[in-house]
Amino acid sequence: MFLGGGFFVTSSKTNDEDSESGAIVTSYDGFLESSGIVFNLVAQNDINIDSISFHVTNSNESASVSIYTKSGSFSGYETRRKFWKRLVSNEEIEVTEESQSRSTKPIYFNSIQLNANATQSFYIIVNNISLVSTEGSSVGHVYASDGVVAIEEGYLVQGTFEDLDSVGKFNGVISYTQVSQTPTSYPTSTSSITPTLRRSAFPSNIHSTVPSESPTSKSSAIPSSSPSTTPSTTPSIIPTTTPSTTPTTTSSKTPRIMSTSFPSRSVPPSMVDSTTAMLSDSIEANENIKEKSGGVAFGDFLHPACILTLGVLSTILY
Repeated sequence: MFLGGGFFVTSSKTNDEDSESGAIVTSYDGFLESSGIVFNLVAQNDINIDSISFHVTNSNESASVSIYTKSGSFSGYETRRKFWKRLVSNEEIEVTEESQSRSTKPIYFNSIQLNANATQSFYIIVNNISLVSTEGSSVGHVYASDGVVAIEEGYLVQGTFEDLDSVGKFNGVISYTQVSQTPTSYPTSTSSITPTLRRSAFPSNIHSTVPSESPTSKSSAIPSSSPSTTPSTTPSIIPTTTPSTTPTTTSSKTPRIMSTSFPSRSVPPSMVDSTTAMLSDSIEANENIKEKSGGVAFGDFLHPACILTLGVLSTILY
């Protein structure tokens, strides 16, 4: 559908009720030839950019293209390669032969996710073929918009991240998918090139398959059903509420800060030795009494514990 102002707009529904695919198609009336172009794109809604095709001079089997992108405007970064992410590297170009407006077939790449009002810049460089653009008048001026995506005038270039040429308008097609505000039921299997600027309204229903690199700042509402497969590298700050069933085989690196509520039940060796000696003396005294009294002593009718008690009392009194 031609909307005037030098651009066309196409839009179509996908099978997914929560998203809508579309494409902004600029005019192909350009005649300026160059090795590439750099320009800004402004998202007017939440979108994912999926592919780009562009106007070229002719078909060439050895023609290729490299596409770079960065978040934000290209202004001030036109010759600074390290700030750009490469989307496509020397990919072969296939050219359609529809009328006199020769265009490449779509160049696909990992989707670029943009929130509404976000700016994304693109740097396109071709080899063994010429890119065709329309003459521009003011860099940053919006010359094409479909209510979802707006394209601004940029600069023609004659080499990769080299000096800029004249002002030009990108001739081509940029395909996108409008993003639903409803969160996905499952986590995505691959990460997007650019992170989302806003968090989702609700967490995903399915947990991630790999653990996070750092612990969460808040504890989860529901504890895990099973312990972790590997022990933690550092001890816990707070002790467990229940004691261990078996004693530890090695001593702790740091002593206990607080004393235990009850003393240990083990008996010192000195107390055991003295008690054994008292019991032995009491039994020997009882035997002496038996010899003097004709074979019977009072201790014969007592439990050994009683004999020990009498021995202790005799030691104290005498």
